[in-house]
Amino acid sequence: MDDEGNDRAEGGPAAPPAPPWGLQQPPVFEQPPGLDAPPAFGPGPAFGAPPPLPPPPVPPAWRRLIAPMGPVEGPRPAPTAASMVAVGGGLLAAAGLFALLSELDGYAQRTTGLAISLLFVALGVAISVVNRSSRAAAGGVALSIIGVVPFTVYVFANADLFDQFSGGEVDGNPWTGLRWTITLALITAAGLWLVGYLFVPTRRYGAFLGAALLAVWLIPLCNLQLSAMEDMFRPFESVSTFEPVPSEPGFTTGFDSGFDDPGFDDLGSQFDDDFTFDEPETSDPSTKMGLASLAFGAVYLALAAWRDRRGDARMATAALAPAVIVLLYADGLLVGHIGWVGSGLLSMVVGSAIVGVGLRGGRRASSWIGVFLATVGLGSMVSEGLRESPRAVGAVLTLLGVAVALAVGVADGRQTRRDAAVPASPPPGPEPGSEPDRPQPPPSPWSQTF
Repeated sequence: MDDEGNDRAEGGPAAPPAPPWGLQQPPVFEQPPGLDAPPAFGPGPAFGAPPPLPPPPVPPAWRRLIAPMGPVEGPRPAPTAASMVAVGGGLLAAAGLFALLSELDGYAQRTTGLAISLLFVALGVAISVVNRSSRAAAGGVALSIIGVVPFTVYVFANADLFDQFSGGEVDGNPWTGLRWTITLALITAAGLWLVGYLFVPTRRYGAFLGAALLAVWLIPLCNLQLSAMEDMFRPFESVSTFEPVPSEPGFTTGFDSGFDDPGFDDLGSQFDDDFTFDEPETSDPSTKMGLASLAFGAVYLALAAWRDRRGDARMATAALAPAVIVLLYADGLLVGHIGWVGSGLLSMVVGSAIVGVGLRGGRRASSWIGVFLATVGLGSMVSEGLRESPRAVGAVLTLLGVAVALAVGVADGRQTRRDAAVPASPPPGPEPGSEPDRPQPPPSPWSQTF
């Protein structure tokens, strides 16, 4: 018998059959080209599913330093107790800055003032970096924004320019130098604040953008105001030949006795009869300033609405805050130049525009401000139209207010019943082959606003 028969007779296990390839290695099956290998863990892609999208390109390092113009991740952060207390700390530090600057000897210590101002700006940036993971970074933002103001003043202000206003004779036109000084200071401040908004480590803080927009708006307003002041003081620019009265004690001249001269009374009566003082004609800059403010406010409001449509609520808020301030200032300047009807209509239009932008972005403060301004405009028109009868003014305002409230309630009730009658459609499910929604990462600390 052979060995196989002996193994069976002894009761051992049957020997496995010999492989067809003998002692050679088993064949290796290679992956066909164009077909991705299944992942190491989990199921592979579904049959017929589209290939996965490639990862987004990584921007260069220099581009990551600049704030993006598109929508940022996460909702607009709400103010918290930590952010408000931190802002208070930043304001206290800014008060310390101005207290230190007040001890300097004017422009004689200009370099020291520049160094202290720049130090406080750097201190604010450092606080923002240290607290970049929390809302307490708002304190550093507040300090760095305020520190820019004295820095630009010390950079461009010239002591000789102000001496020309307080001294005797004036060489040239000091108003031109003053206009250039203020303009350059505002341009520099706006540029520094805009750099703080666009670049790390303080990018996307809305307060920087709001301060820059206000500085740009102040440039034409300051120039218009200085031009009006120059026109007012132009008749007095001639050099005076009046000799001051001696202030040293002991002088005995005919100056005192001149008042006892009987002819002095005749001289005074002659001045009363013949002397007249013609006040210089000055132009009122409030109309031009109001129109300029209205134009800037409309541009800022349009910027806020545009950013809301693009999904960038944070930048929209940063543009809406100065827009409200500028529009309220414009309304106050123009109220005395366009009549009570024009003033009321302007307040209603401006208030309605602010309400529209505020409601679109879900902002309560701007919506309330817009409603208040529009209501004041309508109420002022009624009051001025019926000012001869206070009872009529009260009756009309009461009836008008009740009618508006009831009409809005009826319209809102109808809309609610109409929406309830429409069956709600179920939310759409995920598409075949798509991945489930992943949790979004927390907001970036560089994109927080206060």
